[in-house]
Amino acid sequence: MLVAAVTVVYMRRWLAVRPSPARLVSFLAGMGLVLVALVSPVDSLADQLFFMHMVQHLLLLDLAPILVL
Repeated sequence: MLVAAVTVVYMRRWLAVRPSPARLVSFLAGMGLVLVALVSPVDSLADQLFFMHMVQHLLLLDLAPILVL
């Protein structure tokens, strides 16, 4: 899974550089939101309900990039 691979690469680099722990928490929260949007029932409900489709958009396009960056 791509999310896991990106997280492992980030964790290795974070351990080597050791920036602020808040950066790690923010990145992991962003990756968690990506997983919630793509793997949880939000994804299956997005096909059925427009509201959940928009929630998925908010998670993937608004919240997750802010936390990851």
